Amino acid sequence: MSEESEGDAVYNDYLLSQAAELAVEAIEEDLQGKSGSEAADIIDLLSPNSGDEPAAKRWQAHLCHAAQTRKIEIKDAPWFLSDRGWVALSEASLLPLPMDPQVLTAEILRQHAVFPVYAANLAGRSSSIESLSDAHGIDWLPLPEDQAATVESAAACLHSSDSVDWKGFWEDVQDIFADDLSPLQKRRLLLCTDGQLHAGGISGSAIYFKPRQTGPDEDDGPGDLDIDQIPNSLRQMIAILDPAVPVSELRQGRLHNTKLHSELSKADLVGSFRRESVLNQVLIPNLPSLPVRSAGSDADLCRDALFYGIRWCNRCRSGARGKT
Repeated sequence: MSEESEGDAVYNDYLLSQAAELAVEAIEEDLQGKSGSEAADIIDLLSPNSGDEPAAKRWQAHLCHAAQTRKIEIKDAPWFLSDRGWVALSEASLLPLPMDPQVLTAEILRQHAVFPVYAANLAGRSSSIESLSDAHGIDWLPLPEDQAATVESAAACLHSSDSVDWKGFWEDVQDIFADDLSPLQKRRLLLCTDGQLHAGGISGSAIYFKPRQTGPDEDDGPGDLDIDQIPNSLRQMIAILDPAVPVSELRQGRLHNTKLHSELSKADLVGSFRRESVLNQVLIPNLPSLPVRSAGSDADLCRDALFYGIRWCNRCRSGARGKT
């Protein structure tokens, strides 16, 4: 590098440092804590759109130095407008939007977010917020458990409405969680045949796919088995997934499991209805120590468990005789 070029680089770096100091001064003294317009200006100053990665890194370095001279850490400064007011970069998050929202739109997710969401007028600056967050080693999305709680809240609200596109809902959920549904354990999201939302992945209880005979991967029991007629005392332990949740599809005249079926199974949210699972994982662990009094909740539980198990076994035996 020639002396002239080296001198230009030093001078340009000096100008950049002065610009960073002015930017931090403007944010600290004139912009923070004001309106959405000023919030947008702050993002533009901190993370200008640039395809030049080295230049962006130099700008961030100068900003950090300018802030530190004022004893400010950019990631901890309340310079960012959220739905809950002005917060730090380390506290605010972008909405975990699906690529093509069917049900879980920005409006619905924002309404039910359990975390500080960047203000709606900053939506057009998402890429700048992502770049700024990356520069400070901060995830620009909320924690998986916060995303799960947000989706759970949205599901409860949707369920209370007249009708829900559960196919679209679960397409959005799979997109949001990148096909790893394990953060949804213990969240009431799964519509079951009792018309209620249930949570999967809870020890001592289970949600099951409804058995069917059609298809290559049938469950343990005849397809017309009325297993969803569950006695009252067992309804917090056993639930059957409602057909509105799209876990099967018709292809070439036969029912096949969908990708959602696989993802729900893999995340231990829903299981196949098999006698060993029902007895060993749900009924037996929940039975009280014997003997029990002839009246009371323990007696009701023992009676209902016995009734349900016998009815189920009789239906399976009837189905087996029908095949011989």
